[in-house]
Amino acid sequence: MCYIAGRSQKTKRSVYYDFDKSDVKAEYKPMVEAHSKYLTGNKDAKVAVQGNCDERGSRE
Repeated sequence: MCYIAGRSQKTKRSVYYDFDKSDVKAEYKPMVEAHSKYLTGNKDAKVAVQGNCDERGSRE
């Protein structure tokens, strides 16, 4: 899937987080819910989850 302006929430793929946070922002919740609904109804679907980071932050 890819982002297409004006299309359904399932065509959007990226969720961006604030620095040092893990909560899903309100602007992304409809997209996450749409994907959740799709995956719940399509048990054989496969997804890839990818995370990226930058040089900010500590080595925790």
